[in-house]
Amino acid sequence: MMHMIMEFTRDVQFVFKTWYAQETENSGWFYLGLVLTFIYCFAHMFLPRLEKFLRQFLLCRSSSMIVIRLVLTSYQFIYQLSNIIVMMLMMTMNFWVGLVIALGCGIGYSFNGIHKEWRDAVKKYEPAIEVSNISSTDTPYNKF
Repeated sequence: MMHMIMEFTRDVQFVFKTWYAQETENSGWFYLGLVLTFIYCFAHMFLPRLEKFLRQFLLCRSSSMIVIRLVLTSYQFIYQLSNIIVMMLMMTMNFWVGLVIALGCGIGYSFNGIHKEWRDAVKKYEPAIEVSNISSTDTPYNKF
């Protein structure tokens, strides 16, 4: 059985063999790789919003279903390729790279605002308060 161990070193191979940072010779490349990984993961979290925009834009502007399907298929290819790149970055098994991926995706998700849609869905089912029966002197505690 093979064990998966996270390393705490600065010897990392980012995605390709040529993107290699060594601890002794060029540690600046390691920090540049971390910054680029953060930016990539941050931007990766905006791809679902892009799909929503593409769907609305294409349905309003294009009358050809072939064009719509071609654009959305191309988008799905790019999105899946981006998922594979994030997975390959995580499989470096380096703690610092994993931490940057978690921070980039988490902060990108927070900035993306997907939770706004959930908030709007919850607001639909909250009970409405009747304003006509409430006077300015009434409080919720006066009714008991």
